Amino acid sequence: MMPDFDPSEHFELLSAYIDQELSEEETTKIKSLLQNDQRLQHEYQQMLRLRAKLKNLPQPSPIILPEQLAAQVLNRVKQQERKRSKWGWSGGAIAALSVAALSGLFTPIPSRLPQLANSSDQDAKFLVMAINQVSREQMNSRLMIPLNQPLAGIPK
Repeated sequence: MMPDFDPSEHFELLSAYIDQELSEEETTKIKSLLQNDQRLQHEYQQMLRLRAKLKNLPQPSPIILPEQLAAQVLNRVKQQERKRSKWGWSGGAIAALSVAALSGLFTPIPSRLPQLANSSDQDAKFLVMAINQVSREQMNSRLMIPLNQPLAGIPK
């Protein structure tokens, strides 16, 4: 060890050396001390590890004024109320759809399939289908609606 430094000052000198707060002369002296003293090297390594751990600590949140805190709390309350109201409507809609679906499953509904599929051959002779031509008898029928003459007047 060098006689210029008192062993009780080592901690402060190492700290100043790590923070690069020493003069050139003090820096060269502490470097030579580090090369010659195992205990000082160990202390230096511990300080470096401690410094790295301190840098990785979470930063404290900034100070919040009471007015800002109150505004943040009220905003969160409003957000939670909005979420609850959305779920309330959603729950009601889901319940209504469930009731409608279940009632549709258990209520007999008459078949909406064309009844022609179940008709016999005797019923088929009464069926008339006009593809391109209409007979004169059918043209005089009251059930025929001419396509070029609308039933009600169309306003212009």
